[in-house]
Amino acid sequence: MDTTVGHKRGNELLAKIALAILLFSIGAFALKAIMEPERLVRYTPLVILHGVTMIAWMGVFAFQARLAAYANLARHRNLGWWSPLVVTAMVASGMTVSWNLSQEFDRYEVLIGNVGIFATFIPLYIGAILFARSHRAAEHRQAMLLGNLALLGPAYARVFDAFDLPEFTAGPLQFILVPALAILLDKVSRGHVAKSTWWMLAFYFGVLIATVVAFLQVSPPI
Repeated sequence: MDTTVGHKRGNELLAKIALAILLFSIGAFALKAIMEPERLVRYTPLVILHGVTMIAWMGVFAFQARLAAYANLARHRNLGWWSPLVVTAMVASGMTVSWNLSQEFDRYEVLIGNVGIFATFIPLYIGAILFARSHRAAEHRQAMLLGNLALLGPAYARVFDAFDLPEFTAGPLQFILVPALAILLDKVSRGHVAKSTWWMLAFYFGVLIATVVAFLQVSPPI
């Protein structure tokens, strides 16, 4: 496949996926708030800050992907310099909220879940930056995709909880959705699945499995 054509197709596909991630996240949190308005009283300023910074980051991701899709690479790079500020605020507020909840209820499931999410996201985010600096656009796209898919855990949980669906089904959903999107992105942009993508997927699911094991260790028996 012609490299220029492949990059264009890959950027266009990532822009669509990034917009879907943003809209799904907004919809999931809005749905939870509408169906259980009594929980809004627990939305402290810190919780609101975390929600705002997470949606802001996903908005930046979607906008960045759109800029790349329309070949506006100068603005894409310039905006990229600011993204670590949003990411730092998102991670710091998220971990603080998780820690506070674990101390308040003496339950560590949420804390372990968020540690797993950020243990997946942060290395992939840093990797994406390093790939961009090395002009490895395909790897940059893939790392950004997988990193942001990892952030969807809380959104899955809110949708499943709102509809009283069993939470354990979120795991199999990730095992289907995540590799499907990663493979699709590589097929569209490269024409094949690169070895680097398989390594990133192995890392993603390695952390996910470790998180599930840790989660089961602290969860009360059924």
